[in-house]
Amino acid sequence: MVSVWAQFKVLVWKNILLKRRNKKQLLQELLMPIYYVAILAMIKALVKPTTYPAINSLPSYSLFNKTFNNQDYSKRILVAPDTAHFQDVSMVTGQILQELYNLSAAPLFQFFSDAKAAEDAFKQEADNVTQASCSTIEMKVT
Repeated sequence: MVSVWAQFKVLVWKNILLKRRNKKQLLQELLMPIYYVAILAMIKALVKPTTYPAINSLPSYSLFNKTFNNQDYSKRILVAPDTAHFQDVSMVTGQILQELYNLSAAPLFQFFSDAKAAEDAFKQEADNVTQASCSTIEMKVT
């Protein structure tokens, strides 16, 4: 039986012979990684990232906070995206707000397919809008 070292030497010699016979392939094996790294380096050098200030903490609000208490709920609340989940959540939220603030009717929710459509509606009729809520939550229904 041949030792591991002898097998290793024979394998290396075989690879050297193959590389000598296929010089074009050897050149590609050596230059292609360098080529791709150079492309990535050029992209990084040409594209400057946009930096945004750090968000240290998000404000927390309670339904009992005066910010919510002073809202005019006769105006519309814009919601995006228009999914069954957000419609259910909006309906429950409207009932809670109606009971909490003794409103004669639940707030009016208007649903949009995406945030861009909601923004456009807000820009057109900002006076008739109480709040706008957009979410990018993707839900997987099983």
